[in-house]
Amino acid sequence: IGYIVVMQSFFGTLGEKPLFWGVLGLLSLSACRLSKVQKRRYDVRIRNVSPSINSVLLIAMIVVLSFPLTHGIRLVMSDYYYRQAKLALGASYYNDAFYFFNKSVKLTPYIGYYQDEFGKALTQAGTKQKNEIYLKKAIRNFETLTRTNSLNSYWIFYSNVITHKNF
Repeated sequence: IGYIVVMQSFFGTLGEKPLFWGVLGLLSLSACRLSKVQKRRYDVRIRNVSPSINSVLLIAMIVVLSFPLTHGIRLVMSDYYYRQAKLALGASYYNDAFYFFNKSVKLTPYIGYYQDEFGKALTQAGTKQKNEIYLKKAIRNFETLTRTNSLNSYWIFYSNVITHKNF
């Protein structure tokens, strides 16, 4: 388990879904193994429902309850990648920072904040290194943000400032 966690956290080679389900399965197996309670069979029944429908309802409840948990894992992983991007940006490892920013934007459904920070990082790297490619990516990034939320005038202003300053 430790090897899988290290590979995921430092190198990002595994996705979060297999890691989550693998660790959850191993934890449940180890909990069953470590508990020295005799195995008992528990019959969970819902009143006035046949046993076949009862099992379907239990499976449906487990599936419904697992969705918020996996969504929460995605948000935690997105925040983790965002923090890694900020650390890489502080150390001037721009390619690593952009990689982590991309992963954080892809994992979360609330992309506004992370994509805004990604655009600022692209602008910072473009002005420091005098690189037009980074600046054009930043402008595209802010234009994408403007399309998702046209009421936020900051993104329009920031995209126009980058355009007029550098081109």
